[in-house]
Amino acid sequence: MNEFVEHLIVGSGPGATVYAKNFSNLKLDYLVFEKSRFYLQADIVPYSDVDLKLRYKNQGVTASVGNVIINYAEGSSVGGGSEVNSGLYHRIPKILVEYWSKLLGRDLVEEGLNESEKFIETWLNVTPVDELNKLAERLVIGSRRLGWDCISVPRWIKGGVKQSMVEIFYRDNLANLRFGCDVVNFKKTKEDLFLVSYMHEGQLKYIRCKYLFLGAGSISSPMILQNSYRGRLFSKVDGLMMHPSVKIIADFGESILEREEVPNVQVKEFSPEFSLGCSISTEPYVGLFLSSMGKLNDLDYFDRMGIYYAMISTNTMGSIIRLPYTDPIVRYDLSEDDFGVMRRALIKLGMVLFEGGAKRIMLGAKGTDWHESFEEFESNVSKLRMSSCDFMTIHLFGSLGLSRDSGDFGFNAFGESRAFSNLYVCDSSMLPTSPTVNPQGPLMVLADLNCKFFLRNRNYVV
Repeated sequence: MNEFVEHLIVGSGPGATVYAKNFSNLKLDYLVFEKSRFYLQADIVPYSDVDLKLRYKNQGVTASVGNVIINYAEGSSVGGGSEVNSGLYHRIPKILVEYWSKLLGRDLVEEGLNESEKFIETWLNVTPVDELNKLAERLVIGSRRLGWDCISVPRWIKGGVKQSMVEIFYRDNLANLRFGCDVVNFKKTKEDLFLVSYMHEGQLKYIRCKYLFLGAGSISSPMILQNSYRGRLFSKVDGLMMHPSVKIIADFGESILEREEVPNVQVKEFSPEFSLGCSISTEPYVGLFLSSMGKLNDLDYFDRMGIYYAMISTNTMGSIIRLPYTDPIVRYDLSEDDFGVMRRALIKLGMVLFEGGAKRIMLGAKGTDWHESFEEFESNVSKLRMSSCDFMTIHLFGSLGLSRDSGDFGFNAFGESRAFSNLYVCDSSMLPTSPTVNPQGPLMVLADLNCKFFLRNRNYVV
């Protein structure tokens, strides 16, 4: 007889871990399956070559295809994206609370939104960080001169250590975690249970469960669903969304060496349409940017340089296309309207950097060079072609959006499958629209609301 567990959670990222935390608090029978390995934050230097190899899928370089190439990065270790992100925390923007409530046919505030926010923020130890490094100071100075709204984003941090799912949960709950378990597919049994197939140490194994929760990420969760529908070798899931971004490097003519982590300052003057912020700017990352632009000789002055980004919010949707025996293809076409927003965002980013003291800036796009005046930069961006830009994103979401009409792959407003009873989604794939901010905070709050709804319906006191 195959092993049985009542609640099986596939994946260990932020959304999945919210469910694990709630189940643990109630001492329920549950397991978390994670296909990747386990590392403590102290084991690996963030943003290092070793970090890229051990905690990122494909060493941080995967790309979507379409009318532009968009490079995207996915975390690939226990804790998922929480292990490799910058630890910045956003609530669900107020304008979206009302919109999502209407879209999902739920009153998120009435259901306990404020209580879920307090629970998540206390658990994560979300903390205001007022001290700015020199990279962030430049963005603040430029914003003040222009009269723009520039905010300091709180972080998940405790005792100077960035928090993550491993730090706040899994290191103390290893008995309920099984890493190195790669779920392949599932099917329903005559007993109305799930029989889940997974690979572990090169062997195909099976486990039965009553409730199954997909939390493997916006690409892997749809893949598990696709693998579970026999005869659909080339099936696809439509609905994947992302926050495309393009970067600019700025040379300030003097050392700004304080750059150990991603600064927590963002320009929100133009939100929700787009946001501006600072990126990791250690020597290897500055070198990679300069090398891609054919300017590696300028690395001699890397201590004067910082990398910044323009990130747009769009509800354009892409597809995840299943192929046999290999990773899926992710297709995403950026619309002309989206690129118009990106142009405006890049112009505003150039403006704030020059106001912040940049002597010259260079755009992450083919055929560009250093610009020593804003007027020259603005003129070139206005003529920029979409295909020239080096697009990237670290935010993937929405591929199984709640209440979306997605046929067999659809989930209701509370994350339960329309096709299978007792099957739920609990990762960023469930976000109904773009959250317009880093999605991990909004995801965890929505996951907590959904999990508590699930538990109350089964007469648990939460």
